[in-house]
Amino acid sequence: MPLQRVIRCKGVLILIKKIALGVVAAASVMLLAGCASNAAAPTPSASKTSDIDVTARAALPADIRSSGVLRIATDATYAPNEFMDSHNTPIGWEVELVKAMAKRLGLKPVVTQVTFDDIFNQINSNQQDMGVSSFFDTKARQASVDMVDYYRAGTQWGQRKGSNVDPNNACGLTVAVQKDSYQFDTDLPARNAACKKDGRAAIRIKPYNTQDAANEAVEFGQASAFIADSPVTQFSVLQSSGTFVTAGEVYDTYLYGMPVKKGSQLSKAITLALQGLIEHDTYRQILASWGVQEGALGEITLNQGK
Repeated sequence: MPLQRVIRCKGVLILIKKIALGVVAAASVMLLAGCASNAAAPTPSASKTSDIDVTARAALPADIRSSGVLRIATDATYAPNEFMDSHNTPIGWEVELVKAMAKRLGLKPVVTQVTFDDIFNQINSNQQDMGVSSFFDTKARQASVDMVDYYRAGTQWGQRKGSNVDPNNACGLTVAVQKDSYQFDTDLPARNAACKKDGRAAIRIKPYNTQDAANEAVEFGQASAFIADSPVTQFSVLQSSGTFVTAGEVYDTYLYGMPVKKGSQLSKAITLALQGLIEHDTYRQILASWGVQEGALGEITLNQGK
């Protein structure tokens, strides 16, 4: 059965997008979360609703506090982190986390589907207050937004079952990847520089607007492998009914960061609210309910990505 007949998100066909830390050994656990497929989607956690955090709410910018709304941009095509359910509503462990955070701030969360490469623009033009879309916190991204760090994830490759792709020997292969991701901007270009230095053929990089499209390219033989955040790759393998397997181990772990406008007080409010979720154990409950607790942090930080 073609993979797109198995996984459907956003009312359309979807495969997967980004994910978490060195959790290869826990693949079957890490991957339990998911896209709305023919199998039942994970049940969101039954974590207790925390009271409003007065200190965190006081740290909010006045206009956001008075509006009563927290506008959150996401590219919901990256199960199990964020994806669309059968009602075209964003769900996933990151969506659940920011909704719990908004409750601690006394705000109504409004999560809006935005293309991945436009999220920073919408934040900086005041169309959205913040984003959550499995962003690796990097120094380059910190130049345009502040990143509230809340999770740790890595990179992993996926391939068709029966293939023999070695990520460390990929010169000359065709690799599918989502545009504007860390893997597209940094990982694959660095590998191509090494191929050139060794006098070998470059990796043929095939960029796509969504990770699901990148995965489809591998499914239908248009690319040898796809590359994404480790939890996303592992989840796509789990949901593929044997079509995909992983290629190599998880590497290059990074912090996930929630982008907010540079210098905004909102970053402090978010940091305090998320830390409160950790202290009330709500954070752990949400991650565990989606099977992604391996990447949990004990402390929420700001702009600590490398």
